[in-house]
Amino acid sequence: AAFAALGRPLPADLPAAAQLEQALTDAEAAGLPMTDDRLCAYAPHITAIAAYEIDRMPLDSPAAAIEYAVLGTVLYEPILAALRRIIHAELTAQRLADNAPSDM
Repeated sequence: AAFAALGRPLPADLPAAAQLEQALTDAEAAGLPMTDDRLCAYAPHITAIAAYEIDRMPLDSPAAAIEYAVLGTVLYEPILAALRRIIHAELTAQRLADNAPSDM
């Protein structure tokens, strides 16, 4: 249901679709559901990352394209997650500093 907020069909034949559905269910069960607002905030950035990766996919052979996709997923997903956590820490520190009570 949340994916519909993007105006794109959820391709049920992709394993990632089942993974997304499970992750959405888990987030909701934990009390932090994926809202349409949050999904719409994420979408342009995820789309830009995917477009960047696909634009660089080799087209000389199906094997090269598959290798690129598999290695890219295995190697870059942890990098993206780590970068996100680093930026979270940076932004959290800044937000806390900006909202700290001033000692007068």
